Amino acid sequence: MSGKKSQLIAWTGFSLLLSVFITFSLSSVNAHSSGVESDLKSTRDALLRQRADIEEAIDKKAGQVASLQSEMDRLRAYLRDTDHALSSVDAALRGR
Repeated sequence: MSGKKSQLIAWTGFSLLLSVFITFSLSSVNAHSSGVESDLKSTRDALLRQRADIEEAIDKKAGQVASLQSEMDRLRAYLRDTDHALSSVDAALRGR
């Protein structure tokens, strides 16, 4: 699902950049006309929404990383406990 979201973000960004490029490329259009200004405002709003979506995705991934780190720490603690128990058993066997 994250791959699809990444593709959507990439295509949205590409299409927004393309629309900005086309807007600026049209030399016959007056930069202060209401149509161009409206298009630029729409592009800006879309970019702000995209930025918010990207920040949300980053926050979600940071939460997943923190959860995984916590799980790894717990597993390492289990491994240490197991190693300690194994050492105790080995020591008992050598003491026979």
